[in-house]
Amino acid sequence: MSVITDTSVYSATNNPYLYSGETAAAGTAGSTAETIESETAAAPTDAVSVSLSGGVADARLRENMGLNPTGRLTLGDFRAAADTREEIVAAKLGETMAELGLDPGMELSLSVDADYNIAIAESFPGKAKLQKALNEDPEFELAYKQMTANREVADYADSLTRKSASLVSFMSDDASWEDILSMARKYDDIKSGAAGLTSLLGMSKTQNPYTYTYTPEA
Repeated sequence: MSVITDTSVYSATNNPYLYSGETAAAGTAGSTAETIESETAAAPTDAVSVSLSGGVADARLRENMGLNPTGRLTLGDFRAAADTREEIVAAKLGETMAELGLDPGMELSLSVDADYNIAIAESFPGKAKLQKALNEDPEFELAYKQMTANREVADYADSLTRKSASLVSFMSDDASWEDILSMARKYDDIKSGAAGLTSLLGMSKTQNPYTYTYTPEA
């Protein structure tokens, strides 16, 4: 299972809701009220490293992904957040390409690499300048990474649904799932983790990495 250790990539740099250097505290999270009470950090400064309980870490990550920090989450919430961010991504990408004098009809495939930088798959003159411009645009970078995180979670949930629909085929065809106990173990990883959403996000990114295809309107 992949572990997400830097959730700040989903947060605007001036968002005080996410402190610098935060980590999820070990242990099982209690109720939202209890976990908020258990936060041990003092007032945030650039030099402060904060240890958070699982519930607080999840709440902050939810907000940083563009989701409500508390309350019930449905797949529709992840999809809606992704759709909203995709509108920003498409508009900003088109504007940036026009500013750089690139072909406005060019189709692009964008993804987040292992270092959480936005990368373009295609090769073309001006690619390096475009990648640099996108990664240095705070509005675009945040919208793209939030869109990616939400799409990966939704896609991962969909993949589990498809696999679960036919257990016989699912256990026979997918080498990464040895048997029905594999499903139970993966579920338990999320359920027992100190920060459930962080665990889910890590699994989603590992098993369903998302690539955004930019197709300009005709």
